[in-house]
Amino acid sequence: MPLVKVNLLEGRSAAEKEAIGAAVQAALVENLGVPDEDLYQIFNELSSDNFRHTDGYLGLTYTRQLLIIEITFLVGRSDDVKKALLADINRNLVTAGVVSPVASTSRSPYSIHAATATRLTTPNGSIAFQARAISWSKRN
Repeated sequence: MPLVKVNLLEGRSAAEKEAIGAAVQAALVENLGVPDEDLYQIFNELSSDNFRHTDGYLGLTYTRQLLIIEITFLVGRSDDVKKALLADINRNLVTAGVVSPVASTSRSPYSIHAATATRLTTPNGSIAFQARAISWSKRN
């Protein structure tokens, strides 16, 4: 049961949020083999007072349409699978028209602005993996 959290500035349309959710879910189905019905998504719409970020850092540019996507799932997938998941999420978001393509940088061979992975131990002792990917929209 992957849990997807999408943090975004308030103001996106229902259709945009649907496209974002569908893009992430398609990548989860393709890369992790989860059933399409295994859908758990939380959209956190934040005011500009509560969603603050730099306009650019390390050669990357961020717009007001920045998305911060967090995915938590159980461990057991290889790093290659996790990287493919993040790359497919970004590709799907670009195809859906909700983010701009990102040129690969020397820091990463993937078209992802930034990606981090954290191993978490839940209160019941199970281990989960949390991935964070950041992208941005072509709209200003």
